[in-house]
Amino acid sequence: MYKLKKDLRIAISGKSGCGNTTVSTLLSERLGVTLINYTFRQLAAEKNMTLAEVIEKAKTDDSYDIYVDTHQVELARKESCVLGSRLAIWMLKEADVKIYLIASDDTRAKRILNREGGDLQQIKD
Repeated sequence: MYKLKKDLRIAISGKSGCGNTTVSTLLSERLGVTLINYTFRQLAAEKNMTLAEVIEKAKTDDSYDIYVDTHQVELARKESCVLGSRLAIWMLKEADVKIYLIASDDTRAKRILNREGGDLQQIKD
């Protein structure tokens, strides 16, 4: 593990299935800094709701998305970290390093299928 000599904030973004979570986790471990990947799943746990309930409510209430976005940025501003989210490179304006991951649609669809199951063609569509 590498020991940082100063605060460092790295923002990593990309479309679903690009490897955001994997790359963010590996980099945070390698640098010995906090991983911030705050999602609807964590919000649901905090609110004692199911993930499905949060997703359903978020369809008609923007406050869920706004909270997730602002909360993860607040967390990132507190310490050296790797912030991994689809909007991280735009939300954490003061990030020292911004990385946007790219993968082909086929690769992304296969990764999502492996992670979540379902039908490959529906995922691609």
